Amino acid sequence: MCFARWFDRVRSRRRYDIGNAGRDAAVAGGKIRLAVTLFATGLLGVAFEMIVVRLAAQVMQDTIYTFAGLLAAYLLAPRRVG
Repeated sequence: MCFARWFDRVRSRRRYDIGNAGRDAAVAGGKIRLAVTLFATGLLGVAFEMIVVRLAAQVMQDTIYTFAGLLAAYLLAPRRVG
């Protein structure tokens, strides 16, 4: 009985939502594009961080001060405004 009521409600909604199909598809496409963009930028950020850490480890002879030097450079670097 409950399923029959739910099915009738869904069927009646679909009659009125036919005109919004294009808008719904655009919204879904925008969400997918946003997710892919966020994933790609996160992946590139991690890759860039790995490259910088490995290069700094070679320059600083892979000492205990490598990470401290990178952290200090990041925190104390002048920021550009505007």
